Amino acid sequence: RAVPPLLAASPACTRLARAMAGGDTLPTATPYNRVEASAVPATTYVYVTQEAKKPRTQLGCCCCCALTVTFILLLVFLVPRYPRASYKSTIVTFNPYTVNQTYEITNPNFATLRLSDLDLEVTQEDVDDDEELRGDGTAEELHIPSRSTRELTVVYRFEDATPAQTAAAGAACITDGVTYKTKGTIKMETSTHDFGTVDVGPWTRTYFCFTD
Repeated sequence: RAVPPLLAASPACTRLARAMAGGDTLPTATPYNRVEASAVPATTYVYVTQEAKKPRTQLGCCCCCALTVTFILLLVFLVPRYPRASYKSTIVTFNPYTVNQTYEITNPNFATLRLSDLDLEVTQEDVDDDEELRGDGTAEELHIPSRSTRELTVVYRFEDATPAQTAAAGAACITDGVTYKTKGTIKMETSTHDFGTVDVGPWTRTYFCFTD
């Protein structure tokens, strides 16, 4: 029998062909154990992109900063600050005897300041004690916007002064001047805080009259 070219090239096939041609008995095949090939498990790799976590220390620092800023804002906007009153000017007339004084009221708060219940008086200081002249102040209610300064004009009327006392005060005003002392209280409050009655003065000023 013809041997295929590929098998003829093998040494084992050459020996087998010669045995068959010479009538030799073929060698008995050696039994081999059958080996079952097990399935090789496939390995699958899954790549997941995950954002890196920020350190907890950085988060805690941000929280502390936020709390600090909030606390400072509360102090600035909510903590009440007492208003300030200062003397500015005086104008005196003697027919009738009246003293007009102007004050500056400063509101340092972030809420509108309301002024009411004025209890102010002016006394003429350069007279005898038994002739003390006193005028009670009156003024309209005043609202001062947040963080601003407004003028408050108070009118004091010396209704108990006699014509002789009024004439003497007018004459003294031209020569030596007339000294007035101002004192009293004003009720002040905002929408968030009631300051109660705030002291005004005492202020002592000497007024001079000027003639043409």
